[in-house]
Amino acid sequence: MEDRPLSRLERRSERHRRPRLGHWIVLLYLPLAIVSNWTAWLRGPTHTLTGGFGGDQGQEIWFLGIIAHQLAHFHNPFFTDVVNLPVGVNLANVTSMPVLGVLGAPLTWLWGPIFTYNVFTVLSPLTAALALYWVAGRWVQRRSARFVAGLLYGFSPYLIAQLWGHLFLTMIFVFPIMVLALYEMLVRQQWPPWRSGGLLALCLAVQVGIAPELLLDACIIAVVPVLMLVVRLTRRPLATTIYAAKATGIAVVAATVPLGLFVTNFLYGEGHITGAYRSTEAVANLKIDGLAFLLPGSLQKFGFGVANTIDSLISFHSNIDHADPFESGGFIGIPLVVLMLIFLPLVLKRRAVWVLGAGALVSVSVAMGAEPTLNGAALGIQGPFSQLRQLPLLESSIASRWSLFMWLFLALLIAIMVDRAITYFATKPKSLGRSQQLLAVLGLAALAVVTLLPRWPMPQAEQAMPQWFSSPAAKALTAESVVVTSPLAVNGRPLAMMWQALTGFNFTLAHGSAGPQSTTASALKTIVGQCDVANAPDEPNLAQLEMARADLRQLGVTTLIATQYSANPTCANHVFGSLTGRNGVDEGDIRIWRLTP
Repeated sequence: MEDRPLSRLERRSERHRRPRLGHWIVLLYLPLAIVSNWTAWLRGPTHTLTGGFGGDQGQEIWFLGIIAHQLAHFHNPFFTDVVNLPVGVNLANVTSMPVLGVLGAPLTWLWGPIFTYNVFTVLSPLTAALALYWVAGRWVQRRSARFVAGLLYGFSPYLIAQLWGHLFLTMIFVFPIMVLALYEMLVRQQWPPWRSGGLLALCLAVQVGIAPELLLDACIIAVVPVLMLVVRLTRRPLATTIYAAKATGIAVVAATVPLGLFVTNFLYGEGHITGAYRSTEAVANLKIDGLAFLLPGSLQKFGFGVANTIDSLISFHSNIDHADPFESGGFIGIPLVVLMLIFLPLVLKRRAVWVLGAGALVSVSVAMGAEPTLNGAALGIQGPFSQLRQLPLLESSIASRWSLFMWLFLALLIAIMVDRAITYFATKPKSLGRSQQLLAVLGLAALAVVTLLPRWPMPQAEQAMPQWFSSPAAKALTAESVVVTSPLAVNGRPLAMMWQALTGFNFTLAHGSAGPQSTTASALKTIVGQCDVANAPDEPNLAQLEMARADLRQLGVTTLIATQYSANPTCANHVFGSLTGRNGVDEGDIRIWRLTP
């Protein structure tokens, strides 16, 4: 992205010439990363998690557990039938993050999936910050500027929002490395082609196993910056084009097998999904309102009296619209925007600024959704997202999540600006005007930091699980035991799946929460599900009782378990009693019905 990258000799000379701040500065990232779920580490990281009830992270704890379980028993890593009978679940899933499951398997075997989840909660911001700190060295030499880049990316409002429950969306260290690989392939070209192409292939393979949704988004966002670099490449000697072609070919060949394996299983494997992964209508308003780029929501430390208003501008639709600040990651803040506008003229001559700026603008335009709004009012234009969601696999994409790439590009841009600002003030003759300018800039920088501070540590609570599941009585359940629980394990309520993971998968769940492959309706789901909604009646509708009994027989259900986590345990007891024709047995904090095969 530059006319003349620094040579290795020049870079080494620069390192010897400047003060020895050292890379130790990056150690500051670690305590910041730990702060996010510090309470879990104090209370016990094997049994404490955000909110306690799991929510989406309950499903992710299950995914971490099932991958470790499949590895330990040499089972198919792409499919399991321990939930969602009779279909099972395809583990090449949008949210299954098998790479994290494999990397965390030793931790899961020793201390359980909640511990692994808490470890990755720390590693997510830490690895993202470290990755961008390293990559930023291609454009800036001052370690302080690189530190700022890592800080902004690894602790961005995007990551802060997703860290509340979407682990697979927070492990984002791969994207800076992809930027580095593309830079080496298309600009610098100092590595052998096999190294730059191989690095890109490795990034693709790793990322598809963490979050294929983000990888697809990244490939689309990269189109404009890459085209700008390719146009520049055609004006350079032919050898540079040949190098880029070789590196690209190596990347394609090396990535074909891992990508092909995952995508084939995702699209055509046993238990694969069909149709949109999520309801398009439900996520249509998960986008960044224009005002939300400037004013903070409730996930920032200081809301300045506008947080509730900003939260209301992004919502998830499920029967009714409800605010979803956990998908709002586009907040930049007025002080930081002003700082960027001040220093932008100083760096406009650098081609990297134009390429990174184009990437940031594309990301912003997509993150604003199909119909961009300002303070909730439609701007009367169609955003590029309106066309993107017509593409295969993107029909239920969530626009706000594309703000990740805005932060990737902005962090690098700001690093360049910080580097240039330090040079500007260091070389400008001392005067009253210079001192006033410096104080104003430092004041704005302090305000920017204050506005971006997250509301950490996140609230943590003890895992929501009946004690019975950790008692000797639960050991009577076996792999042949088919269990129906109240609450049911269905999409949006994966609590029972978390119990299954925490007990070592020693039983099978008749139902499950894993995207559209687990949405099949049945009389059993309908009749039991009545007890899982707000204001559930004590005596639910039993019109489908006989069909539900037939479902029990067809699925081979052996055990019914009613717990205090049902919205109405009385309702659950009534349903299970009606299904079996008898009362259940109270065992500790559950009521259980054992069915005769």
